[in-house]
Amino acid sequence: MGNNWGSGALPKGSISVIEGGRGGIALYIHSPHLQSLPVPRLRLTTFGIQRGGDAVKVDLQRNRLKQISGITQLKNLTELNLCRNEFTDFPTDIRGLHQLEKLYINQNNIKTIPENVFPSLEKLRFLKLSTNRLEKLPQDMNRCQHLNYLNLSNNCLRNLDPLVGLSHLKELYVERNQLADLPDLLFQNSSLTLFKANGNPLRKPPQEGIRFIFWDFAGQEEYYITHHVFITAQAFVILAINLSR
Repeated sequence: MGNNWGSGALPKGSISVIEGGRGGIALYIHSPHLQSLPVPRLRLTTFGIQRGGDAVKVDLQRNRLKQISGITQLKNLTELNLCRNEFTDFPTDIRGLHQLEKLYINQNNIKTIPENVFPSLEKLRFLKLSTNRLEKLPQDMNRCQHLNYLNLSNNCLRNLDPLVGLSHLKELYVERNQLADLPDLLFQNSSLTLFKANGNPLRKPPQEGIRFIFWDFAGQEEYYITHHVFITAQAFVILAINLSR
């Protein structure tokens, strides 16, 4: 395995690679000098960290991982990529990564996420959980207050109530789930600029607010309650609504 680390070549003995049965590989890190760890597509089945140093980015995508150990040793980790592995349980040790800003854990087989994970990830801004087998979300997910990107597409979700209150969320993707209804509160006092929910059996699409503006005969916008408006029982009123915007 070549040296492709952010800190250059690592000291001898800082990485242990163990070949297992059926082509499996175990990788153990015990280096205080590690800054970046890109090890995608190595068919890893086991990954452990004994001394991780100051690593800020770890890329473990496209392996065969079902669990990771010692990840909390990486106190300064800001980005973790675990996509395209074989996780069936959400790795709860992630809750100890208090500096984490980006987490990719899409394209696994995760069914549930336990409570008390997201309240600890106070700096998490980007979360990709698409293409798993999630049936529900933890009730405390809305305590991840800095989250602005969330992808939950291609799961089995029926309820999005735990997302109500994510006031900084700008992009939300929930395509191809089992959603029949969307919580109205999800769109109130929200920062959402992009929302995609196609491929769900929705019975009622999210309501879009329609703003009416009254104009008087002088062509002025009406803002004051005390200002006279020519709307009476005898008046002929034309209401024009532009729904193309």
